[in-house]
Amino acid sequence: MPTNTDRTGYVFQPRDPSIYCEIYFPHKAAYQGAIYDALLEGKNPDIVKGYLEKSIKEGELIQELSPYPHLLDPDLYSDQREKIKGIHKARAVERIRQYRSSFAGWSMYTVAGVFFSAPKGTPPKARQTQYFEPAEELVQILRLIFRFSRRDLDQTSDEILTTALSKGWKDCDDVYRIIVFRTISRLERVSGLNPWDESERDRFLVEHAHWNTPSLKRKYDFAEQYFCRIAKEAEQWLDDCSLFVFGYLVRSFGQKLLQQEEAKQEEEIWVTHFLDLSVNVTARPQKKQKGAQLPLRE
Repeated sequence: MPTNTDRTGYVFQPRDPSIYCEIYFPHKAAYQGAIYDALLEGKNPDIVKGYLEKSIKEGELIQELSPYPHLLDPDLYSDQREKIKGIHKARAVERIRQYRSSFAGWSMYTVAGVFFSAPKGTPPKARQTQYFEPAEELVQILRLIFRFSRRDLDQTSDEILTTALSKGWKDCDDVYRIIVFRTISRLERVSGLNPWDESERDRFLVEHAHWNTPSLKRKYDFAEQYFCRIAKEAEQWLDDCSLFVFGYLVRSFGQKLLQQEEAKQEEEIWVTHFLDLSVNVTARPQKKQKGAQLPLRE
């Protein structure tokens, strides 16, 4: 029986550093239009930037994100020796212009939820947990997965990794992913110490001193040369995802909720996330062109 050579199988891809995020809010018909519009428009980075810029110029977003001022600091990722000048709002707008989109879709599901809370109007001193009342409601959960390899949807390839591979670092993409995973999953952030500082690179090299051997020296050299660039790229991606989720998406939902009668307004919108998620994709590669090798990576 002849073999069908036109059939292309699915090729296993190396794990992709990712963020798994869920947003919890009540399932009510009044919210559906705003939710769908914000999600659909979220794929357009110009719309997201416009929304964020407007929120900054109105002064609200700067205040709302004040616990994490680095999110609106344009100097972190500008690669400029001199700091970007201007008042706080103007500098924050410059940071928004550095935003890159990695939002590629969403899924949604509804569950029955029971939550304990104090009745509205209860004085703070009287809010004791044993007197909280259960509230039953349908909860709508919006599920987002951001993939690091999709951190800039306007670009067709990974600039850093492509540059490194072109210079002969053919088997160091595993080191690349290790650096990305390390940067994303480290929750602590000391003020004044950036994850891509040379001190962090040196700490990483000490942790992987076993690479500094003849058989693995190329991996050690790769980490020494590219650690700072990769870590900065991963951290900016993480901050861009945060701007999208909290500055754009959750804020859009929140503004819709505040339009309801005060008695129907929600006290909280919950966001949960895992920063150590990895995604393995089995994807159909592009058809092999004449004289070209079949790509095994994205």
